[in-house]
Amino acid sequence: MINEDQRKKILDFLNNEKIGVVATVNSEGKPEAATMVISQTDDLSLIFQTPNHYRKYKNLKKNPHVAITFGFNIDEFTTVQYEGVAREAGGEEIDMCRKIHVAKNPKSANYAYLSNNKYFIVTPKWIRYWDFIKDEKFILEF
Repeated sequence: MINEDQRKKILDFLNNEKIGVVATVNSEGKPEAATMVISQTDDLSLIFQTPNHYRKYKNLKKNPHVAITFGFNIDEFTTVQYEGVAREAGGEEIDMCRKIHVAKNPKSANYAYLSNNKYFIVTPKWIRYWDFIKDEKFILEF
């Protein structure tokens, strides 16, 4: 069972973070990472968009497992490490993803309706929250 206070702490942190690094694995088993604009849902799923000709898209179609990190402000010194499984959004989910993503990241509207841009929804499997200043850390497993 997920601790509601911990879920809320992670969600509050992610609400203030717009940029994360998404790591995927290519067909040769080599890691690739990209800095991306990322949004989230209340259940701690993540949403991002990528053109279907980028490496990340091709990697995710072959291997949906991702690792994502957040927290690049050295003064606040809080991070979230996130591992999950990504799937391409389809049908009505695309509009839901677009709405959530553009609401958090208005500059994403420039890309939201391009036909080659695809949305991915990442379901969490493991999340570590760590506030180094308060020395508060915990792990959620799904």
